[in-house]
Amino acid sequence: MEYPYSDNHMKFDTDRQQYVLTKDYVLNNIYLDEQIETELENSNKFNQLLREVSDDVYLYIMRYTRQDMKQVKKYMLAKSPQYRDVVKRALLYQTRYALRSGAIVLKDMHGVDIEKTRSLGLEQIRGDVSISEQTRQVLLDAGLLYTGRLNVRISDW
Repeated sequence: MEYPYSDNHMKFDTDRQQYVLTKDYVLNNIYLDEQIETELENSNKFNQLLREVSDDVYLYIMRYTRQDMKQVKKYMLAKSPQYRDVVKRALLYQTRYALRSGAIVLKDMHGVDIEKTRSLGLEQIRGDVSISEQTRQVLLDAGLLYTGRLNVRISDW
């Protein structure tokens, strides 16, 4: 099987060079209230949310990547069979977090420091709420949040 590939669980977005979960996979693997699930099944915007979740996870991974290693890590995520399942779980956990806690909206919020009359980032107020703890842990366990130089043998893939 040649990577990257698309199936019923994830599609590879060639424009963004990253995987995106499918609507059916999410609805079959996350417990949601029936009203929310019905709304998501009938919504065309749900696919936009899934692309945004994918952006969030990939940007989080790249935050922990040296500049000269970014293309290597993107290649690894697209081509390595071992990372496909890691990415799938990370995207699923992040989608669950986005749907249950409103993380999609929460990540763009900010506060105001009244004394200094300036905006504060949400991270200063609540800590890093842009990514779920489960997503962070899956990526950490897989070594995707390693910030050093990567020694990769592409011939292994």
